[in-house]
Amino acid sequence: MKKFGAILVSAIILSCSVEDDFLPVGDALQDISAVVEIEGGETISYPFEEAGVIEVINDNEFIYISVSAKNGYELNRVRFHLAGELSDFPVRGNGALPQGQMEYDMKFSPAVNNYTFKFPVSDYSENITIASFSEFLMGSEKVHTWAGDQYEKNGNWYYFNYTIQEYVDPCENFDAGPDNSREISQSVIPDLETYQVLNLYKSLLDDSVPEDGTFDPSIRSLIDLYKSRDDDEKLGDYTTTYTITEGECTDSVELTLTVVSAVVFDPCENFDAGPDNSREISQSVIPNLETYQVINLYKSLLDASVPEDGTFNPSIRSLIDLYKSRDDDEKLGDYTTTYTITEGECTDSVELTLTVVSAVVFDPCENFDAGPDNSREISQSVIPTLETYQVINLYKSLLDASVPEDGTFNPSIRSLIDLYKSRQGDEKLGDYTTTYTITEGECTDSVELTIRVVPD
Repeated sequence: MKKFGAILVSAIILSCSVEDDFLPVGDALQDISAVVEIEGGETISYPFEEAGVIEVINDNEFIYISVSAKNGYELNRVRFHLAGELSDFPVRGNGALPQGQMEYDMKFSPAVNNYTFKFPVSDYSENITIASFSEFLMGSEKVHTWAGDQYEKNGNWYYFNYTIQEYVDPCENFDAGPDNSREISQSVIPDLETYQVLNLYKSLLDDSVPEDGTFDPSIRSLIDLYKSRDDDEKLGDYTTTYTITEGECTDSVELTLTVVSAVVFDPCENFDAGPDNSREISQSVIPNLETYQVINLYKSLLDASVPEDGTFNPSIRSLIDLYKSRDDDEKLGDYTTTYTITEGECTDSVELTLTVVSAVVFDPCENFDAGPDNSREISQSVIPTLETYQVINLYKSLLDASVPEDGTFNPSIRSLIDLYKSRQGDEKLGDYTTTYTITEGECTDSVELTIRVVPD
């Protein structure tokens, strides 16, 4: 039998006394006065009659075994034994399981509400067997009872089995980014509109974080707080918690503006149209281009973070007309426009140039890319716990970060789910592949995404 140290994860207690003879092996026992929320796979639970419950869950790294009192009872003592198989239990004679032979025995003084152990998943195979005989108090009343759904008739005791299933966190890549802050001069604040203060906070977010989250407290509340303070109290931190949510996934980040008296601040300092840029294009390609393709060629010269709703001066239509008006021997050379973006009082411009040459073979779709084919494995036992949107997110997680997520799947994810459900037994194992396609104008590209179902 494998023995190892058990670690107390949570106990709502004032103090705890554990009999020396029953301490778990090793020195990893510790107590904390808070209940820890455990994120993991499916939880199984069995009652200790009306007095309490035992719950088991795992998060791929540890198995957590929690015993909790309920209905006004308190937990006075926990005895339990776990092993890979029932045959590993220290039964005696006709099948009795002596309580003194159970591997773990914890007694509390005073009684507690709950107690949680954790054990490394790596120390066990897929299936484990657990037996627990615990004691609960309500005043002078004591309840001693077993928990489980399997009855050992000869020994008159109960146990239950637990299967270790792989836990896939559907929110593991859902991230609001790191906490962030910046300073702002007190002298600038009276000139700022509410939307500019909002944009200052949003500028603290990572580029990949959606901007449709919520602020708590609201930006309006922070502005009112600033205005309500006396002048000598206005300096300092103004912090809000920004939260994003998608389905059951949520994440938050703290954003802080620190009002100081010595910073000269430009509310437009981070408003940037990017660097000037240019590229060559073969004269032979131009007759085949539509106006929207020429516009896209100029927009392809912009940095990815630059908005595409700016203005061109001269317009693209004017540049096309200029090209057409020239004689053939004068058509080569630079065609430059100034691209300008504006938001509130902030504006910035960049020069974009297409240089017409005679020797360049150009593909307007050369940079349009759905990324490389990709795949990942998933345990068969996890699949029944997944909702359709979680399966879609699993496939989308295989895409490169720069690939748009508004493409199409063929076959659809719904079809792949139906295909999986229609198969029997080992036929469910294997690859479930879809072709993901993105399109813009005449440009299109595809990538194969595969979820491979493997046995537990």
